[in-house]
Amino acid sequence: VNDWIEIAISCYPLCTTVGIATFTFEAIRSIGQEEQKLLLDLFKKRRSCMDDLSTSYPAGQMPSNVCCSEEMSSSVSDVMTFCKLMAVCVSYCWPEFNEEDWKFVVLQLHKWIEAAVVVMEEMTDNIDAISQSSSTDSFDMNVTKLKEAVESWNSFPIYIARIALLVFMFIYDLTELSEAKHTETLECLYAGEWGILRDRILESVLRLFFTTGLAESIASSLGEEAASVVALVWHAQTYFWDLVAGVSYYSPEHVRKAAIESIGLWGLSEGPIDSLYAILFSSKPVPSLQFTAYVFLSSASLSHLAIMEESDSLSENVSVDKESSHSQIDLPSEKPFALRDEISCIIEKSSLQTLEEDLGLDQ
Repeated sequence: VNDWIEIAISCYPLCTTVGIATFTFEAIRSIGQEEQKLLLDLFKKRRSCMDDLSTSYPAGQMPSNVCCSEEMSSSVSDVMTFCKLMAVCVSYCWPEFNEEDWKFVVLQLHKWIEAAVVVMEEMTDNIDAISQSSSTDSFDMNVTKLKEAVESWNSFPIYIARIALLVFMFIYDLTELSEAKHTETLECLYAGEWGILRDRILESVLRLFFTTGLAESIASSLGEEAASVVALVWHAQTYFWDLVAGVSYYSPEHVRKAAIESIGLWGLSEGPIDSLYAILFSSKPVPSLQFTAYVFLSSASLSHLAIMEESDSLSENVSVDKESSHSQIDLPSEKPFALRDEISCIIEKSSLQTLEEDLGLDQ
């Protein structure tokens, strides 16, 4: 059956372009209403095996820990084919969708993307565990363990999430276009609590984004080679990470805040700001991720945290010594701050380079 469906899918080509400022996901050819109806009927028949997902969890109540392998009785091939069929159907038939269709699609997208989040977060947890126990193992042993840990990321959920991200961005664009967002079919989408599910999907994508930096930042504590082992893995699927970066870039401020708070509560040895700097200064950077990390760090809500950090060593108030000629101002209400290590490093390097250049000129 899958072979026949794959043949049918090939009759409906799609044009996709992915970039930070540009995104297209559209049908290449035009089809009539009768053909739309046939394609939609095929989609509805094939989704019958997954109906339990959309009926068990009302819109807006999708659990965050669902992994696709737990609830799909179909084989990997069946799921992959169905995922591609859904992408084609959304692109070619969305004007014919009703509330039930939209509800199923959005819940399914969240499920597939969340499955990829589970894979990435498990991998990051493993890297953190290796880092914590590094003192008892040799460097070569730690690098070997890291290589084993990162092998899990390039798996089936990641491939499915790539298609899910394309479909999600297509729907997201539809809801933002003035000429489309007031159509009857999209009113059905809004009736299905699209706003709640959209934010949950965006937060899941942001967690994918942050885990790339967290994994590399944690690995860097073992050395540059260890960090490179992790960074190189992302290059095996740059298209996927371009999608993640693009979706993250367009995420609204309140969703970013929720994702950052969630990462902060994770309990890893590194935090969300460390993650952004690891992406920005990666030894093997992915340009789209790098650009999005820079945008986040320079945003109004994060720029202060990106430059300064609270220092426990500066927690004591500075007092005024009346007998000293070098009196200092007492500011008990001010919180002491220090430059982040990443910023200090850049300043120190720049100062050293300037000094070396000046010495060279003097000579």
